[in-house]
Amino acid sequence: MCIYERHRVKRLCRKGAKRAEKHSYWVLTRFRQEPVTFTADIQPMFYQVRVPENQRNLLRFLWWPDGDITKNVEDYRMKVHVFGAVSSPSCANYCLRKAADDARVHVGDEAANVLKKNFYVDDCLRSEETEEVAVKRVKGIRRACYEGGFGFTKFTSNSQIF
Repeated sequence: MCIYERHRVKRLCRKGAKRAEKHSYWVLTRFRQEPVTFTADIQPMFYQVRVPENQRNLLRFLWWPDGDITKNVEDYRMKVHVFGAVSSPSCANYCLRKAADDARVHVGDEAANVLKKNFYVDDCLRSEETEEVAVKRVKGIRRACYEGGFGFTKFTSNSQIF
């Protein structure tokens, strides 16, 4: 890779980080716009997203049985995305957005848009005008997550109705 390309890649990575920072700012800003708030988490999000078989060599690691380096090394390939891999957040986010698009017919535009605009990686932060709207939205989000293969957990709210 020439120096120009290397700097270009670094510049693109910085731009991606700035976009993520900007996105998190808006997620947090929108979170307290309305009086009824709720937060939730997608249970081990990265582990819910499978790595295509033809790409598993990219997440390969070597292991010595029992930590004994005198034994033959064993070769493993991950079948799911792992916490700490640079690619995991974007792959998981893509799958969450795809789940939103796929579930839009069943849950409506607003619930689908929550999956796209009110999640920062695996954390949902949302507020609604009334408790009734919040209950409807949470049901839609849970259904969209379930249909997309994601578990919706660690739910909290400032409302007693939940």
